[in-house]
This record gives sequence, C-alpha cells and structure tokens, in this order.
Amino acid sequence: MGKFNQMTIIENVQSQVEFVPSNVMLGGVPTSIVWRSRLGPVKIVQAGYKDATKSALVVVLEDGSRYTCLSATFGGGEMPSYLIEAVKTVIESGQSVELCVAVNPRTGQAAAGYFCGFRLAGSNTDAGLISL
Repeated sequence: MGKFNQMTIIENVQSQVEFVPSNVMLGGVPTSIVWRSRLGPVKIVQAGYKDATKSALVVVLEDGSRYTCLSATFGGGEMPSYLIEAVKTVIESGQSVELCVAVNPRTGQAAAGYFCGFRLAGSNTDAGLISL
C-alpha cells in the first residue's frame, strides 16, 4: 500500500512540473509545437507578467535569458492556470526543464525568445515532437 501511494505522488509531482499544450495557435491559426533542444535543459529561476493585463508571462532562466509566453497562444483570455502552477512548482523544485514553442503556421519557424510550455529535462512527454 505504501509503495502505491508513493507512485501516485511521484506521478502527480511530475504532472505539476510539466505543461505541454496540445492545442496552440499563432495569429488565431492552429499550429504545432516543437522542443527548443538547442537550448538544452534549463532552470527557470523567476517568472512574472509583463503588465497588469497578465497576457504575457515571462520566465527568467538561470543564465539570465528571458522567454515569453502569450495567452493568445492558448486562444486568448487568461493564461492557463496549469501553466502558472507548473512554473511555480519548477522554480521551487529547482529542476531542469526543456522548453517548447509554437511554430508559425505560415513560415514553419519558431520565434526566438518565446515558449508555450515545458517538460522535465530528459522526460519522454510528447517524445514524438520534432526538435529545433
């Protein structure tokens, strides 16, 4: 019984520190996501909103670089609460993550300086996605 409970806790913790969206949009057009594998595993050390509208979430990585996530990527409105909770959890845990980003459906390129989710470094979550 104790082992079962430990396994359940581990699964819940992993799901709380990963946010890999399945439906993203750029310019109102549905698109796909790719992993920022060239960036490699990173640590998110701070996060916050750009302004009072809370439509742009900025994460600061250990090396000082910044990546932005726009609520429009998820259809507008509020930033997904699961993303906010996952960011808080990964900052508190100090775990390394791999960022993903939406691909511009017109150009097939991902914009520099943006992200739309992340997984634990080395995780197989959505392993079938291509990498940049």
